[in-house]
Amino acid sequence: MDARTSAGLIVGGAVLGTFWLQRVPDLWKELGFVPIGDDGRRLPAARSLMQGAFWGAAAALGAFVYLHALGWFPQWQVWKQDAELSSFLTRADQPLWICVLLIVAAPMLEEFLFRGLVFQGLRRSTGPVLAILGSAALFALVHPPMAVIPVFGLGIAAAISFNRSRFLLAPILTHAVYNGCVLFFNRF
Repeated sequence: MDARTSAGLIVGGAVLGTFWLQRVPDLWKELGFVPIGDDGRRLPAARSLMQGAFWGAAAALGAFVYLHALGWFPQWQVWKQDAELSSFLTRADQPLWICVLLIVAAPMLEEFLFRGLVFQGLRRSTGPVLAILGSAALFALVHPPMAVIPVFGLGIAAAISFNRSRFLLAPILTHAVYNGCVLFFNRF
């Protein structure tokens, strides 16, 4: 387990423990584990999953446009080569456990932290637009520098899917689809 994963697990566990000890009402609903709209009605999970898949594909498309643009200029090609060495462009020929980590574990942990906690907190205090941008910016900053632009786009896509669905599974799926597309297309 790498340091970022360990740190995320520690922070996530500490926050959940604190909320549980504080007896936060409707904790699971507040964190997005139960899809309930502003009117109190339960939202359909299938719609949330479709939104998550759509926004993940849109974010992956944005990442591929970004990578293609890096090839237009010689200096940007050097940046692209640097990006290929970072986790943003991890090759698909990695061991299976790395692929599982990138497609399953990372989206679950990171979306809990950045959408379940950061986005929700910002949304309550600043509104949805600033919460989307703020959580996406913080999310991008914890990734390698070359990945900041496409990961910021992923953060926006994940936050939009969460804001629309109110179900944490939507941004998790957005993130998983994005990571899966990046892994798959880097194979070629």
